[in-house]
Amino acid sequence: MNLKNYCKSVDPISPPALALIFLGLVSLCFVTYYNSFLNGFVWDDLFIVVNDYNKNIANVLSSFFSADTVFKDDVNAYYRPLNRITYLLEYFFYGFNPKGYHLVNVFIHLINSFLIYLLARLLFNNKFLPLFASMLFLVHPINAEAVNFISARNTLLSTLFSLLACICYIDGINRGNTTKYIWSALCVFLGLLCKETALMAVPLLFLYKNTSYPDLMANLKSRIKPFSFFCIAISAYLCLRFYVLSGLILDSSGGKGLFERVFDNIYILPKYLYLIAFPFEMQNRHQLPQSYADHFLLIIFFWLLIFVAIYSIVKYGNSSHLFCLFWFFINYIPICGLVPIPSATISERFMYLPAIGLWLLLASLLQSGFESGFFKKSAICISVLVLITLAVTTSQRNLDWRDNLSLFSSLVAVTPSSVDGHYNLGQAYMDQGDQSKAEEHWSQTVKLDPMHSKAWNHLGNLALLKNNLNDAERKYNKSLSINEQNSEAHYNMALIMEQTGRIRQALYHYQSFLQNVPPEHEYLVDETNARVNFLKNRIKL
Repeated sequence: MNLKNYCKSVDPISPPALALIFLGLVSLCFVTYYNSFLNGFVWDDLFIVVNDYNKNIANVLSSFFSADTVFKDDVNAYYRPLNRITYLLEYFFYGFNPKGYHLVNVFIHLINSFLIYLLARLLFNNKFLPLFASMLFLVHPINAEAVNFISARNTLLSTLFSLLACICYIDGINRGNTTKYIWSALCVFLGLLCKETALMAVPLLFLYKNTSYPDLMANLKSRIKPFSFFCIAISAYLCLRFYVLSGLILDSSGGKGLFERVFDNIYILPKYLYLIAFPFEMQNRHQLPQSYADHFLLIIFFWLLIFVAIYSIVKYGNSSHLFCLFWFFINYIPICGLVPIPSATISERFMYLPAIGLWLLLASLLQSGFESGFFKKSAICISVLVLITLAVTTSQRNLDWRDNLSLFSSLVAVTPSSVDGHYNLGQAYMDQGDQSKAEEHWSQTVKLDPMHSKAWNHLGNLALLKNNLNDAERKYNKSLSINEQNSEAHYNMALIMEQTGRIRQALYHYQSFLQNVPPEHEYLVDETNARVNFLKNRIKL
Protein backbone atom coordinates (compact mmCIF):
# COMPACT_ATOMS: atom_id res chain seq x y z
CA MET A 1 0.00 0.00 0.00
CA ASN A 2 1.03 3.63 -0.45
CA LEU A 3 2.20 4.94 2.94
CA LYS A 4 1.90 8.55 1.76
CA ASN A 5 -1.83 8.04 1.16
CA TYR A 6 -2.07 6.04 4.36
CA CYS A 7 -0.75 9.00 6.35
CA LYS A 8 -3.61 11.10 4.92
CA SER A 9 -6.31 8.62 5.98
CA VAL A 10 -9.38 9.40 8.15
CA ASP A 11 -7.24 9.85 11.26
CA PRO A 12 -4.17 11.47 9.67
CA ILE A 13 -0.68 10.88 10.95
CA SER A 14 2.45 12.64 9.76
CA PRO A 15 5.21 10.61 8.05
CA PRO A 16 7.72 11.63 10.77
CA ALA A 17 5.34 10.31 13.45
CA LEU A 18 4.92 7.06 11.55
CA ALA A 19 8.69 6.77 11.17
CA LEU A 20 9.10 7.42 14.90
CA ILE A 21 6.64 4.63 15.70
CA PHE A 22 8.58 2.25 13.45
CA LEU A 23 11.86 3.18 15.14
CA GLY A 24 10.21 2.54 18.50
CA LEU A 25 9.25 -0.94 17.35
CA VAL A 26 12.79 -1.51 16.08
CA SER A 27 14.19 -0.60 19.51
CA LEU A 28 11.72 -2.81 21.35
CA CYS A 29 12.42 -5.67 18.95
CA PHE A 30 16.18 -5.37 19.45
CA VAL A 31 15.88 -5.27 23.24
CA THR A 32 13.65 -8.35 23.20
CA TYR A 33 15.45 -10.48 20.61
CA TYR A 34 19.08 -9.30 20.62
CA ASN A 35 20.26 -12.48 22.35
CA SER A 36 18.62 -14.70 19.71
CA PHE A 37 21.45 -13.77 17.31
CA LEU A 38 23.73 -15.98 19.44
CA ASN A 39 21.54 -19.03 18.83
CA GLY A 40 22.49 -21.81 16.44
CA PHE A 41 20.62 -24.29 14.29
CA VAL A 42 18.36 -26.44 16.48
CA TRP A 43 15.87 -29.28 16.22
CA ASP A 44 14.54 -29.65 12.64
CA ASP A 45 16.79 -26.82 11.41
CA LEU A 46 19.52 -29.43 11.03
CA PHE A 47 17.40 -31.34 8.50
CA ILE A 48 15.41 -28.59 6.82
CA VAL A 49 18.15 -25.96 6.53
CA VAL A 50 21.63 -27.38 7.19
CA ASN A 51 21.37 -30.86 5.65
CA ASP A 52 19.05 -29.87 2.81
CA TYR A 53 20.45 -31.26 -0.41
CA ASN A 54 19.23 -28.24 -2.42
CA LYS A 55 21.64 -25.36 -1.75
CA ASN A 56 22.45 -24.15 -5.27
CA ILE A 57 21.46 -20.51 -5.83
CA ALA A 58 20.84 -21.41 -9.48
CA ASN A 59 17.81 -23.42 -8.33
CA VAL A 60 15.85 -20.33 -7.26
CA LEU A 61 13.53 -20.32 -10.28
CA SER A 62 13.27 -24.11 -10.46
CA SER A 63 12.08 -24.10 -6.84
CA PHE A 64 8.68 -22.93 -8.09
CA PHE A 65 8.36 -26.20 -10.00
CA SER A 66 9.74 -28.66 -7.48
CA ALA A 67 8.47 -30.17 -4.24
CA ASP A 68 9.65 -28.92 -0.87
CA THR A 69 11.42 -31.98 0.53
CA VAL A 70 14.21 -32.59 3.00
CA PHE A 71 15.71 -35.60 1.20
CA LYS A 72 15.86 -36.41 -2.51
CA ASP A 73 13.72 -39.53 -2.13
CA ASP A 74 11.29 -38.05 0.39
CA VAL A 75 7.70 -38.86 -0.66
CA ASN A 76 6.22 -36.61 2.04
CA ALA A 77 6.45 -33.24 0.35
CA TYR A 78 5.03 -29.73 0.62
CA TYR A 79 4.77 -26.97 -1.92
CA ARG A 80 6.24 -23.90 -0.22
CA PRO A 81 8.76 -22.60 -2.77
CA LEU A 82 9.02 -19.00 -1.57
CA ASN A 83 9.98 -20.15 1.90
CA ARG A 84 12.60 -22.50 0.48
CA ILE A 85 14.04 -19.75 -1.71
CA THR A 86 14.80 -17.64 1.36
CA TYR A 87 17.05 -20.46 2.64
CA LEU A 88 18.83 -20.65 -0.71
CA LEU A 89 19.51 -16.92 -0.67
CA GLU A 90 20.71 -17.02 2.93
CA TYR A 91 23.06 -19.90 2.20
CA PHE A 92 24.46 -17.86 -0.70
CA PHE A 93 25.10 -14.84 1.56
CA TYR A 94 25.74 -16.41 4.99
CA GLY A 95 26.72 -20.03 4.35
CA PHE A 96 26.18 -21.92 7.61
CA ASN A 97 26.42 -18.87 9.87
CA PRO A 98 23.16 -19.04 11.87
CA LYS A 99 23.32 -15.32 12.78
CA GLY A 100 22.17 -14.34 9.30
CA TYR A 101 19.22 -16.73 9.41
CA HIS A 102 18.14 -15.49 12.84
CA LEU A 103 18.51 -11.89 11.68
CA VAL A 104 16.06 -12.54 8.82
CA ASN A 105 13.52 -14.17 11.16
CA VAL A 106 13.68 -11.29 13.61
CA PHE A 107 13.40 -8.74 10.79
CA ILE A 108 10.28 -10.42 9.37
CA HIS A 109 8.79 -10.48 12.88
CA LEU A 110 9.50 -6.75 13.19
CA ILE A 111 7.81 -6.00 9.85
CA ASN A 112 4.81 -8.09 10.89
CA SER A 113 4.45 -6.07 14.08
CA PHE A 114 4.50 -2.81 12.09
CA LEU A 115 1.89 -4.19 9.68
CA ILE A 116 -0.33 -5.03 12.67
CA TYR A 117 -0.09 -1.38 13.69
CA LEU A 118 -1.16 -0.27 10.20
CA LEU A 119 -4.02 -2.76 10.18
CA ALA A 120 -5.20 -1.72 13.65
CA ARG A 121 -5.31 1.92 12.57
CA LEU A 122 -7.57 1.00 9.68
CA LEU A 123 -9.84 -0.99 11.97
CA PHE A 124 -10.05 1.39 14.91
CA ASN A 125 -9.24 4.78 13.36
CA ASN A 126 -6.73 5.78 16.03
CA LYS A 127 -3.15 7.02 15.77
CA PHE A 128 -1.33 5.55 18.73
CA LEU A 129 -3.42 3.02 20.68
CA PRO A 130 -3.07 0.36 17.94
CA LEU A 131 0.61 0.48 18.84
CA PHE A 132 -0.26 -1.58 21.92
CA ALA A 133 -1.50 -4.45 19.72
CA SER A 134 1.70 -4.25 17.69
CA MET A 135 3.88 -4.27 20.81
CA LEU A 136 1.98 -7.17 22.37
CA PHE A 137 2.57 -9.20 19.24
CA LEU A 138 6.22 -8.16 19.13
CA VAL A 139 7.17 -9.15 22.69
CA HIS A 140 4.80 -11.97 23.66
CA PRO A 141 6.66 -15.21 24.53
CA ILE A 142 4.22 -17.40 22.60
CA ASN A 143 5.77 -15.98 19.41
CA ALA A 144 9.34 -16.74 20.52
CA GLU A 145 9.24 -20.22 18.98
CA ALA A 146 8.24 -18.92 15.54
CA VAL A 147 11.01 -16.30 15.67
CA ASN A 148 13.83 -18.44 17.10
CA PHE A 149 13.02 -21.60 15.14
CA ILE A 150 14.49 -20.95 11.69
CA SER A 151 12.37 -23.74 10.21
CA ALA A 152 9.24 -21.78 11.23
CA ARG A 153 10.08 -19.19 8.57
CA ASN A 154 7.02 -20.31 6.59
CA THR A 155 4.76 -19.13 9.43
CA LEU A 156 6.44 -15.72 9.57
CA LEU A 157 6.22 -15.20 5.81
CA SER A 158 2.63 -16.39 5.40
CA THR A 159 1.62 -14.04 8.22
CA LEU A 160 3.41 -11.15 6.52
CA PHE A 161 1.52 -11.66 3.26
CA SER A 162 -1.78 -12.27 5.06
CA LEU A 163 -1.41 -8.94 6.87
CA LEU A 164 -0.52 -7.16 3.63
CA ALA A 165 -3.53 -8.74 1.92
CA CYS A 166 -5.85 -7.49 4.67
CA ILE A 167 -4.39 -3.99 4.69
CA CYS A 168 -4.60 -3.63 0.91
CA TYR A 169 -8.14 -4.98 0.80
CA ILE A 170 -9.52 -2.81 3.62
CA ASP A 171 -7.73 0.26 2.28
CA GLY A 172 -9.21 -0.57 -1.15
CA ILE A 173 -12.73 -0.70 0.28
CA ASN A 174 -12.22 2.60 2.11
CA ARG A 175 -10.96 4.31 -1.05
CA GLY A 176 -12.94 2.37 -3.64
CA ASN A 177 -9.65 1.52 -5.34
CA THR A 178 -9.79 -1.63 -7.50
CA THR A 179 -5.98 -1.74 -7.80
CA LYS A 180 -5.75 -2.45 -4.07
CA TYR A 181 -7.84 -5.60 -4.58
CA ILE A 182 -5.35 -6.84 -7.15
CA TRP A 183 -2.47 -6.23 -4.74
CA SER A 184 -4.41 -8.01 -1.99
CA ALA A 185 -4.96 -11.06 -4.22
CA LEU A 186 -1.27 -11.07 -5.17
CA CYS A 187 -0.34 -11.06 -1.47
CA VAL A 188 -2.61 -14.07 -0.86
CA PHE A 189 -0.90 -15.87 -3.74
CA LEU A 190 2.57 -15.12 -2.34
CA GLY A 191 1.44 -16.16 1.12
CA LEU A 192 0.24 -19.51 -0.23
CA LEU A 193 3.70 -20.03 -1.75
CA CYS A 194 5.03 -19.83 1.83
CA LYS A 195 2.37 -21.79 3.73
CA GLU A 196 -1.17 -23.00 3.08
CA THR A 197 -2.61 -21.08 6.05
CA ALA A 198 -2.52 -17.87 4.00
CA LEU A 199 -5.70 -19.12 2.32
CA MET A 200 -7.67 -18.20 5.46
CA ALA A 201 -7.29 -14.50 4.60
CA VAL A 202 -9.92 -14.91 1.87
CA PRO A 203 -12.92 -15.98 4.02
CA LEU A 204 -11.77 -13.51 6.67
CA LEU A 205 -11.88 -10.61 4.22
CA PHE A 206 -15.23 -11.79 2.87
CA LEU A 207 -16.64 -11.31 6.38
CA TYR A 208 -15.19 -7.82 6.74
CA LYS A 209 -18.19 -5.53 7.40
CA ASN A 210 -20.48 -8.47 6.60
CA THR A 211 -21.28 -9.26 10.23
CA SER A 212 -24.98 -10.00 9.70
CA TYR A 213 -27.18 -11.51 7.02
CA PRO A 214 -28.53 -8.08 5.85
CA ASP A 215 -24.94 -6.77 5.59
CA LEU A 216 -23.94 -9.83 3.60
CA MET A 217 -26.78 -9.49 1.09
CA ALA A 218 -26.32 -5.74 0.75
CA ASN A 219 -22.58 -6.03 0.07
CA LEU A 220 -22.61 -9.24 -1.93
CA LYS A 221 -22.73 -7.59 -5.35
CA SER A 222 -19.95 -5.13 -4.49
CA ARG A 223 -17.68 -8.03 -3.42
CA ILE A 224 -17.87 -9.90 -6.73
CA LYS A 225 -15.05 -7.94 -8.39
CA PRO A 226 -12.48 -8.11 -5.56
CA PHE A 227 -13.14 -11.78 -4.89
CA SER A 228 -12.80 -12.63 -8.55
CA PHE A 229 -9.16 -11.56 -8.16
CA PHE A 230 -8.80 -13.90 -5.16
CA CYS A 231 -10.26 -16.76 -7.23
CA ILE A 232 -7.67 -16.16 -9.94
CA ALA A 233 -4.83 -16.09 -7.39
CA ILE A 234 -6.00 -19.27 -5.65
CA SER A 235 -6.54 -21.07 -8.96
CA ALA A 236 -3.03 -20.20 -10.11
CA TYR A 237 -1.61 -21.53 -6.85
CA LEU A 238 -3.65 -24.75 -7.00
CA CYS A 239 -2.52 -25.39 -10.57
CA LEU A 240 1.14 -25.01 -9.59
CA ARG A 241 0.67 -27.14 -6.49
CA PHE A 242 -1.11 -29.92 -8.39
CA TYR A 243 1.56 -29.91 -11.11
CA VAL A 244 4.42 -30.14 -8.61
CA LEU A 245 2.93 -32.55 -6.06
CA SER A 246 1.13 -34.82 -8.50
CA GLY A 247 2.10 -38.39 -7.66
CA LEU A 248 3.49 -37.50 -4.24
CA ILE A 249 1.78 -38.55 -1.04
CA LEU A 250 1.53 -36.33 2.02
CA ASP A 251 0.96 -38.69 4.92
CA SER A 252 -0.21 -36.54 7.82
CA SER A 253 -2.93 -38.69 9.35
CA GLY A 254 -1.23 -38.86 12.73
CA GLY A 255 -3.21 -42.03 13.55
CA LYS A 256 -6.32 -40.15 14.77
CA GLY A 257 -9.72 -39.87 13.15
CA LEU A 258 -11.44 -36.58 12.37
CA PHE A 259 -13.79 -36.66 15.36
CA GLU A 260 -10.98 -37.43 17.82
CA ARG A 261 -8.78 -34.67 16.41
CA VAL A 262 -11.56 -32.09 16.63
CA PHE A 263 -12.64 -33.28 20.08
CA ASP A 264 -9.10 -32.70 21.37
CA ASN A 265 -9.83 -28.98 21.06
CA ILE A 266 -11.86 -29.20 24.24
CA TYR A 267 -8.39 -29.12 25.83
CA ILE A 268 -6.22 -27.56 23.12
CA LEU A 269 -8.03 -24.22 22.72
CA PRO A 270 -8.09 -23.49 26.48
CA LYS A 271 -4.44 -24.58 26.61
CA TYR A 272 -3.50 -21.99 23.99
CA LEU A 273 -5.46 -19.28 25.84
CA TYR A 274 -3.76 -20.29 29.08
CA LEU A 275 -0.32 -19.98 27.45
CA ILE A 276 -1.27 -16.54 26.15
CA ALA A 277 -2.51 -15.38 29.57
CA PHE A 278 0.29 -17.06 31.59
CA PRO A 279 3.32 -17.48 29.27
CA PHE A 280 5.79 -18.72 31.86
CA GLU A 281 6.13 -22.46 31.15
CA MET A 282 6.85 -22.44 27.45
CA GLN A 283 8.14 -25.54 25.67
CA ASN A 284 8.61 -26.77 22.13
CA ARG A 285 6.74 -30.06 22.62
CA HIS A 286 3.40 -29.72 24.39
CA GLN A 287 1.58 -32.99 24.90
CA LEU A 288 -2.05 -33.90 25.43
CA PRO A 289 -2.90 -35.22 28.91
CA GLN A 290 -3.68 -38.89 29.44
CA SER A 291 -7.13 -37.91 30.70
CA TYR A 292 -9.02 -34.65 30.25
CA ALA A 293 -10.78 -35.37 33.55
CA ASP A 294 -7.59 -34.33 35.37
CA HIS A 295 -8.02 -30.83 33.92
CA PHE A 296 -11.81 -30.68 34.15
CA LEU A 297 -12.08 -27.51 36.25
CA LEU A 298 -9.54 -25.59 34.17
CA ILE A 299 -11.27 -26.64 30.95
CA ILE A 300 -14.71 -25.59 32.23
CA PHE A 301 -13.35 -22.26 33.51
CA PHE A 302 -11.72 -21.34 30.20
CA TRP A 303 -14.71 -22.43 28.11
CA LEU A 304 -16.97 -20.25 30.27
CA LEU A 305 -14.60 -17.34 29.65
CA ILE A 306 -14.64 -18.09 25.91
CA PHE A 307 -18.45 -18.09 25.72
CA VAL A 308 -18.77 -14.95 27.84
CA ALA A 309 -16.16 -13.15 25.71
CA ILE A 310 -17.82 -14.18 22.45
CA TYR A 311 -21.28 -13.19 23.72
CA SER A 312 -20.03 -9.78 24.91
CA ILE A 313 -18.26 -9.03 21.62
CA VAL A 314 -21.22 -10.10 19.49
CA LYS A 315 -23.73 -8.18 21.60
CA TYR A 316 -21.82 -5.01 22.43
CA GLY A 317 -18.96 -4.87 19.92
CA ASN A 318 -18.82 -3.12 16.58
CA SER A 319 -17.88 -4.55 13.18
CA SER A 320 -14.16 -4.08 13.88
CA HIS A 321 -14.40 -6.10 17.09
CA LEU A 322 -16.20 -8.86 15.23
CA PHE A 323 -13.51 -8.80 12.55
CA CYS A 324 -10.89 -9.40 15.27
CA LEU A 325 -12.94 -12.29 16.63
CA PHE A 326 -13.29 -13.76 13.14
CA TRP A 327 -9.55 -13.34 12.66
CA PHE A 328 -8.79 -15.60 15.61
CA PHE A 329 -11.29 -18.37 14.90
CA ILE A 330 -10.90 -18.46 11.11
CA ASN A 331 -7.11 -18.68 11.39
CA TYR A 332 -7.56 -21.28 14.13
CA ILE A 333 -9.37 -23.62 11.72
CA PRO A 334 -6.18 -25.03 10.07
CA ILE A 335 -4.80 -26.08 13.47
CA CYS A 336 -8.03 -27.38 15.07
CA GLY A 337 -7.77 -30.86 13.57
CA LEU A 338 -10.06 -30.54 10.57
CA VAL A 339 -6.87 -30.89 8.55
CA PRO A 340 -4.42 -33.41 10.07
CA ILE A 341 -1.09 -31.83 11.01
CA PRO A 342 1.98 -34.04 10.48
CA SER A 343 3.96 -32.41 13.30
CA ALA A 344 2.85 -31.56 16.84
CA THR A 345 -0.78 -31.40 17.98
CA ILE A 346 -0.04 -28.34 20.11
CA SER A 347 2.71 -25.94 19.13
CA GLU A 348 3.29 -22.38 20.25
CA ARG A 349 4.22 -21.26 16.74
CA PHE A 350 0.73 -22.26 15.56
CA MET A 351 -0.64 -19.26 17.51
CA TYR A 352 1.53 -16.77 15.63
CA LEU A 353 -1.17 -15.87 13.09
CA PRO A 354 -4.47 -16.56 14.95
CA ALA A 355 -3.52 -14.64 18.11
CA ILE A 356 -3.22 -11.40 16.13
CA GLY A 357 -7.01 -11.16 16.48
CA LEU A 358 -6.58 -11.25 20.28
CA TRP A 359 -3.89 -8.54 20.25
CA LEU A 360 -6.21 -6.32 18.19
CA LEU A 361 -9.09 -6.94 20.62
CA LEU A 362 -6.92 -6.10 23.61
CA ALA A 363 -5.87 -2.86 21.94
CA SER A 364 -9.53 -1.93 21.44
CA LEU A 365 -10.21 -2.60 25.13
CA LEU A 366 -7.27 -0.40 26.04
CA GLN A 367 -8.73 2.29 23.81
CA SER A 368 -11.94 2.14 25.85
CA GLY A 369 -9.87 2.60 28.99
CA PHE A 370 -8.16 5.66 27.54
CA GLU A 371 -11.51 7.20 26.65
CA SER A 372 -12.39 7.14 30.34
CA GLY A 373 -10.36 9.72 32.19
CA PHE A 374 -10.52 7.77 35.45
CA PHE A 375 -8.86 4.69 33.96
CA LYS A 376 -6.41 6.47 31.67
CA LYS A 377 -3.43 6.52 34.02
CA SER A 378 -4.13 2.99 35.20
CA ALA A 379 -4.34 1.78 31.60
CA ILE A 380 -0.96 3.33 30.79
CA CYS A 381 0.75 1.86 33.85
CA ILE A 382 -0.70 -1.61 33.37
CA SER A 383 0.18 -1.60 29.66
CA VAL A 384 3.80 -0.62 30.30
CA LEU A 385 4.15 -3.19 33.08
CA VAL A 386 2.68 -5.97 30.91
CA LEU A 387 4.94 -5.14 27.97
CA ILE A 388 8.08 -5.07 30.14
CA THR A 389 7.18 -8.40 31.78
CA LEU A 390 6.50 -10.05 28.44
CA ALA A 391 9.67 -8.67 26.84
CA VAL A 392 11.84 -9.96 29.71
CA THR A 393 10.14 -13.36 29.59
CA THR A 394 10.66 -13.61 25.84
CA SER A 395 14.30 -12.60 26.14
CA GLN A 396 14.80 -15.42 28.66
CA ARG A 397 12.93 -17.84 26.40
CA ASN A 398 15.35 -17.01 23.56
CA LEU A 399 18.12 -18.60 25.61
CA ASP A 400 16.35 -21.96 25.47
CA TRP A 401 16.85 -21.97 21.70
CA ARG A 402 20.64 -21.59 21.94
CA ASP A 403 21.22 -25.24 20.92
CA ASN A 404 19.57 -28.65 21.18
CA LEU A 405 20.98 -29.21 24.65
CA SER A 406 19.41 -26.05 26.06
CA LEU A 407 16.16 -26.52 24.08
CA PHE A 408 15.42 -30.03 25.27
CA SER A 409 16.78 -29.38 28.75
CA SER A 410 14.14 -26.65 29.06
CA LEU A 411 11.49 -29.06 27.79
CA VAL A 412 12.39 -31.73 30.33
CA ALA A 413 12.55 -29.12 33.10
CA VAL A 414 8.97 -28.01 32.36
CA THR A 415 7.61 -31.49 31.54
CA PRO A 416 9.71 -34.25 33.18
CA SER A 417 7.36 -36.87 31.68
CA SER A 418 8.08 -35.81 28.09
CA VAL A 419 9.22 -38.82 26.08
CA ASP A 420 10.36 -36.65 23.16
CA GLY A 421 12.20 -34.38 25.57
CA HIS A 422 14.29 -37.15 27.13
CA TYR A 423 14.94 -38.86 23.79
CA ASN A 424 16.17 -35.69 22.07
CA LEU A 425 18.10 -34.59 25.14
CA GLY A 426 19.88 -37.94 25.08
CA GLN A 427 20.79 -37.32 21.43
CA ALA A 428 22.02 -33.80 22.29
CA TYR A 429 24.31 -35.18 25.01
CA MET A 430 25.54 -37.90 22.64
CA ASP A 431 26.40 -35.28 20.04
CA GLN A 432 28.56 -33.62 22.69
CA GLY A 433 30.26 -36.90 23.55
CA ASP A 434 28.63 -37.35 26.97
CA GLN A 435 27.67 -41.03 26.78
CA SER A 436 26.74 -41.26 30.45
CA LYS A 437 24.14 -38.47 30.23
CA ALA A 438 22.89 -39.82 26.91
CA GLU A 439 22.34 -43.25 28.46
CA GLU A 440 20.57 -41.68 31.45
CA HIS A 441 18.01 -39.90 29.27
CA TRP A 442 17.51 -42.76 26.79
CA SER A 443 16.93 -45.08 29.75
CA GLN A 444 14.34 -42.60 31.02
CA THR A 445 12.79 -42.59 27.55
CA VAL A 446 12.17 -46.34 27.51
CA LYS A 447 10.99 -46.16 31.12
CA LEU A 448 8.31 -43.65 30.08
CA ASP A 449 7.63 -45.42 26.78
CA PRO A 450 8.81 -49.06 26.68
CA MET A 451 7.80 -49.21 23.00
CA HIS A 452 10.30 -46.57 21.86
CA SER A 453 12.25 -48.48 19.20
CA LYS A 454 14.82 -45.75 18.48
CA ALA A 455 15.75 -45.32 22.15
CA TRP A 456 16.31 -49.09 22.53
CA ASN A 457 18.52 -48.99 19.46
CA HIS A 458 20.61 -46.14 20.88
CA LEU A 459 20.96 -47.97 24.20
CA GLY A 460 22.17 -50.96 22.19
CA ASN A 461 24.76 -48.71 20.51
CA LEU A 462 26.06 -47.61 23.90
CA ALA A 463 26.31 -51.22 25.05
CA LEU A 464 28.16 -52.07 21.83
CA LEU A 465 30.62 -49.22 22.46
CA LYS A 466 31.32 -50.81 25.86
CA ASN A 467 31.89 -54.14 24.05
CA ASN A 468 28.99 -55.66 25.97
CA LEU A 469 27.73 -57.74 23.06
CA ASN A 470 25.07 -59.69 24.98
CA ASP A 471 23.45 -56.55 26.35
CA ALA A 472 23.67 -54.82 22.96
CA GLU A 473 22.05 -57.81 21.22
CA ARG A 474 19.23 -57.85 23.78
CA LYS A 475 18.49 -54.17 23.22
CA TYR A 476 18.65 -54.43 19.44
CA ASN A 477 16.24 -57.37 19.59
CA LYS A 478 13.93 -55.26 21.72
CA SER A 479 14.13 -52.43 19.19
CA LEU A 480 13.34 -54.76 16.29
CA SER A 481 10.50 -56.48 18.14
CA ILE A 482 8.84 -53.06 18.37
CA ASN A 483 9.67 -51.94 14.84
CA GLU A 484 10.87 -54.54 12.34
CA GLN A 485 11.62 -51.70 9.88
CA ASN A 486 14.27 -50.11 12.12
CA SER A 487 17.08 -50.32 9.58
CA GLU A 488 19.75 -48.98 11.91
CA ALA A 489 19.01 -51.71 14.44
CA HIS A 490 19.26 -54.30 11.65
CA TYR A 491 22.66 -52.98 10.64
CA ASN A 492 23.95 -52.94 14.20
CA MET A 493 22.61 -56.43 14.83
CA ALA A 494 24.38 -57.62 11.68
CA LEU A 495 27.68 -56.36 13.08
CA ILE A 496 27.17 -58.40 16.25
CA MET A 497 26.08 -61.50 14.33
CA GLU A 498 29.15 -61.31 12.09
CA GLN A 499 31.48 -60.64 14.99
CA THR A 500 30.14 -63.69 16.88
CA GLY A 501 30.31 -65.99 13.84
CA ARG A 502 26.58 -66.24 13.11
CA ILE A 503 26.97 -65.70 9.38
CA ARG A 504 23.43 -66.48 8.19
CA GLN A 505 21.88 -64.20 10.81
CA ALA A 506 24.33 -61.43 9.88
CA LEU A 507 23.40 -61.84 6.22
CA TYR A 508 19.70 -61.59 7.08
CA HIS A 509 20.15 -58.35 9.02
CA TYR A 510 22.41 -56.77 6.37
CA GLN A 511 19.82 -57.55 3.70
CA SER A 512 17.02 -56.19 5.90
CA PHE A 513 19.02 -52.99 6.27
CA LEU A 514 19.42 -52.68 2.49
CA GLN A 515 15.66 -53.08 1.95
CA ASN A 516 14.95 -49.88 3.88
CA VAL A 517 18.01 -47.63 3.93
CA PRO A 518 17.29 -44.21 5.48
CA PRO A 519 18.82 -41.23 3.61
CA GLU A 520 21.23 -40.44 6.44
CA HIS A 521 22.77 -43.92 6.12
CA GLU A 522 23.11 -44.08 2.34
CA TYR A 523 26.89 -43.88 2.73
CA LEU A 524 26.80 -47.43 4.18
CA VAL A 525 25.14 -49.01 1.13
CA ASP A 526 28.29 -49.85 -0.86
CA GLU A 527 30.07 -51.21 2.17
CA THR A 528 27.02 -53.29 3.16
CA ASN A 529 26.66 -54.73 -0.34
CA ALA A 530 30.30 -55.75 -0.19
CA ARG A 531 29.71 -57.46 3.18
CA VAL A 532 26.64 -59.27 1.80
CA ASN A 533 28.63 -60.63 -1.17
CA PHE A 534 31.47 -61.64 1.11
CA LEU A 535 29.14 -63.49 3.50
CA LYS A 536 27.32 -65.22 0.63
CA ASN A 537 30.67 -66.52 -0.65
CA ARG A 538 31.57 -67.78 2.82
CA ILE A 539 28.28 -69.69 3.02
CA LYS A 540 28.93 -71.30 -0.38
CA LEU A 541 32.33 -72.40 0.76
